Amino acid sequence: MNYLTCLVVTIAAIATVRAAPAPKQLPRVPIPALPAGQQPNFIVILTDDQGWDDIGLHNPKYVNTPNIDKFIRGGTLFDNFYVTPQCAQTRAELLTGRKYARTGTMLVHGGYDFINSDEATAGAVMSAAGYRTAQYGKWHNCDVLGYEPWNVGFDQGACLGLAATSAPDASRLMRVNGQYTPGKEYFEDGLAGRAINFANYSATVKKQPFFILQTPHAIHVSFARGADGKPLNKRFSPAEIKAKYTGNPKYAGVSDQTLDAWAALEYLDGAVGKVFDFLRSSGLAKSTYVMLLSDNGSALLRGESKKLRMPSNMKGEKSSIWEGGVRNFMAVQGPGVQAGVVDSTLLDVTDILPTMADFARAPANAANHLPWDGLSFKNLLVPSAAAAAAVAAKGSGSSRGSLLANKRQQDRYIFMLGPNCWSADAVPGLQRNRGVEKPQKLLSYAAGGLPYSKAGNVNEAGQQQQQRPAGFQSCMAVRFRNMKWIGDTGMVYRFPEGAGDHLEIPQNEVPQPQAAAIAANLSAAAQAWWTSVIREPGSFSKPTFYLGLANWTVSNVLAAGAHDRTPGRVRLLMMGAAGFERTGDYMCFKLQVLKPGTYEVVPIYTSDVPGAFKWSVGTYNAIMQNKAPSITARLPVQSVMKGMSMGKLVLPATPPGQKTEACLTLVSSSSSNSRPVFNNLADIQIIRHEPGSSSAAASIASLPAVATGATMDAVAGAGGVPDAVPARSLNVSEQLRLQHGWVQGQGSMESLFAPYDAEDIGECAECLVAI
Repeated sequence: MNYLTCLVVTIAAIATVRAAPAPKQLPRVPIPALPAGQQPNFIVILTDDQGWDDIGLHNPKYVNTPNIDKFIRGGTLFDNFYVTPQCAQTRAELLTGRKYARTGTMLVHGGYDFINSDEATAGAVMSAAGYRTAQYGKWHNCDVLGYEPWNVGFDQGACLGLAATSAPDASRLMRVNGQYTPGKEYFEDGLAGRAINFANYSATVKKQPFFILQTPHAIHVSFARGADGKPLNKRFSPAEIKAKYTGNPKYAGVSDQTLDAWAALEYLDGAVGKVFDFLRSSGLAKSTYVMLLSDNGSALLRGESKKLRMPSNMKGEKSSIWEGGVRNFMAVQGPGVQAGVVDSTLLDVTDILPTMADFARAPANAANHLPWDGLSFKNLLVPSAAAAAAVAAKGSGSSRGSLLANKRQQDRYIFMLGPNCWSADAVPGLQRNRGVEKPQKLLSYAAGGLPYSKAGNVNEAGQQQQQRPAGFQSCMAVRFRNMKWIGDTGMVYRFPEGAGDHLEIPQNEVPQPQAAAIAANLSAAAQAWWTSVIREPGSFSKPTFYLGLANWTVSNVLAAGAHDRTPGRVRLLMMGAAGFERTGDYMCFKLQVLKPGTYEVVPIYTSDVPGAFKWSVGTYNAIMQNKAPSITARLPVQSVMKGMSMGKLVLPATPPGQKTEACLTLVSSSSSNSRPVFNNLADIQIIRHEPGSSSAAASIASLPAVATGATMDAVAGAGGVPDAVPARSLNVSEQLRLQHGWVQGQGSMESLFAPYDAEDIGECAECLVAI
């Protein structure tokens, strides 16, 4: 008997018998189903840090979200829907239909917030099905060439990095299809406007179905720093909305952070309401499925009352695998979708892409996507008349439970993986072919992992928690039917069906000996799933950086994205790297040169010790044998982060099928006591120079480019290591530069780098650099 069969038998033995309620009428369907063969439109709205309790329906005393509440009431609410504990991971799952650990995404920073290049995104899949596709809003990796929306399958993209503010003035820029464009209105309103324009143009001019992924920044904290340089962790909302919450006796004693959250929710509600209104007024609601959800549980800042923010009393919050961190609302409206219905089928964010592809009749191998973990829930949105009538006859009424679920949906497992077993400094060992070695102890289910590097993790009593990597089992949870197993504690909880009760409390604990049997089965399922993750070719891989992609000229090689480094003496941070203590210390990146040419190398860093470094590009063997193109320069001390140009070198294109890398190696240091050179090496910006283009810095105009296969030492002369020189900086206002966190030493309005463009870095002292 396998663990699934055994588990079903065990659960059946403890099932509670309930009398069926009286039959009720079939719920209404406000929008008729589409004719057979017609492709519907899709708008997926993924908000940020808006937990289960952050809607008026679930916290009516304080939260004012009338548009969202009305939308949920007018559609089907899935109340057994799961996301991941953090935003980058949920976005990876939504975009690929695959559990995030398979895709290379492991964290919200540290070079682990990338989706591997061999993954097919929802943009690519829906494009292959004949759709016009667009992404508008928050996007990790908006400044890394090859990972922006317009380079991963979307026809259009307008993305905002994490470092940007939501303020409406013209100095706030968005990157639209690669170009920086001034904002003319509040950010969330601007996103809604772009979505409306794209939908209208697609339907009326192009006569094509469309898919829009709208990703508001709200209610995530916005980038703002105090006089001490530390992030202020402020949630943005317009002054007229915020005024409703400040000075109001109703909110006496409520923390400013919580008032900011409620004001931000009202601001968000107004923006998404514009999209809903447009669909109704334009008639596009008749042919468009709208899915509304958020990316993780409520994010509670220091000083916030959990009782006020999360009246459901669910345990945990953002970054946790407890229900408060991973259970989310998902509501859907569209053709054939029942209104005012609650469906309790166990669903996961990976289900969204397969569902859209099912409705769109996308080819089975659309965009050559890798196997999906998600399951289509089309059957739950547009049930057959017979199925819907049968459900109504059973008396489920507006709460139909999971009665429409098929066998695969009923018997599925939802695997949850928290971030606490991984770290920005987790660098798996490599094989001789430079791929991640598998298996290895770091990846072991029973003994692997590294403690999550985020400080400030507290339990619900406000006490500091000790994070420990007791194997990946300690960071996992599994849902099966109405059961949930927590790997760290071994506890099994049974959630009463149909009651909306998802409390991990003693009253819901499964008694022994049944709990031990269920825990053994769910742990075995989790271990089998983890083994499948390890076998994925792209799991635990760092990003590949690209030079010369299409007509783009700037590539940011993020230091935290290194896939190899001197252990112990080169540390990878949430944003950047620190160290380089001894001659020979190194870090290496996966890198592909797509277009041959002349490339300038500009490290962006802070340092207390000067050091000479060599930058080499080629196969790993060629680099180790000093046969790869390289450049060497002495980097000076600098307390303010900015770019310094090491000079230029000529690179050939990477041959098809060949793996090439770039390595930065410490050649010499003036430190006599092995003091590390870098406090924070954040980025190595590589700039391609077209023939006849001006030099990136006047001071290196006369410096010859290094020929392919040569080294900079040969050009500099015997015994001479040239000094790096300040890279040219854009002529932009100081207000604009500081508002976006752009460092000096960037000479092109393309892929501009900001060291604050990463999540959680407020917990990383070395990441709080002066710019």
